[in-house]
Amino acid sequence: MPQSGDEKRKSADAESSAQAAGKKRRGRPFPKGVSGNPGGRSKTLAAIREEHMKDVPSVLKALLLTALSKRDTAVGVAAAKEFLDRVTGKAPQPIVGEDGAPPINIEAPALVEALRRYVEHEDDET
Repeated sequence: MPQSGDEKRKSADAESSAQAAGKKRRGRPFPKGVSGNPGGRSKTLAAIREEHMKDVPSVLKALLLTALSKRDTAVGVAAAKEFLDRVTGKAPQPIVGEDGAPPINIEAPALVEALRRYVEHEDDET
């Protein structure tokens, strides 16, 4: 989709201000308020999903038959795992730290500040 005159000016202004500051542009390559994906998500994936939903029962049946007929093989185990994950849902995974310790609690403001300092340090080196 071609850019309008305003969008082109905003893009040019953003580039020239970044160049004037002598910095590499980071983050958004698009001016504020302009989408990098104006068409939105592709409708193709949804169409493919809808078209093949009718095949799901036969695929599940094939997985189950493979799991039962090749029970003592890696293929059978993989088929059984996939079948059970699809039918019953994946088992929840606990969130724990190293050696069973509670997970590390990082507060968002501290993380944001650390990331800001890192980015500033990277800018200083370039």
